[in-house]
Amino acid sequence: MTRKEKANRLNKLRKHWHRANRQERLQFLSELRSQVENPNLDRSTLGLEDEKREPIANGRYLLPSAVGRIETILRDRKIGPAELVAEIGFPEETMAMTKALARGRSLRLMMISALATWLNDNEATAPASQPDK
Repeated sequence: MTRKEKANRLNKLRKHWHRANRQERLQFLSELRSQVENPNLDRSTLGLEDEKREPIANGRYLLPSAVGRIETILRDRKIGPAELVAEIGFPEETMAMTKALARGRSLRLMMISALATWLNDNEATAPASQPDK
């Protein structure tokens, strides 16, 4: 890994795992085991609260699956990108959102974070679609 490349968190964990002695490794594993086996465990303690959430972007670019999910909600609610950006708190970014949805342009990372929250909230409250008869 060159100086310019940033180590991701998994690489950092591996690096520190290799530096730890046997006793530290065993202590770490026993802590993990006790947290996983605890039925009263708050999933956010382990960072698992977002386990079911799939990513909506690759860096600053929305994934095609996320664009489809967003467009479905917009269509179901009969709103457009202007109302969407107003709901997530970025009313001045209407064109950026429109271009991101239509042409695959980039968005600010704060917008992507707010959009992920909006998407999960709206999918959670959306009524189950009825199958065609």
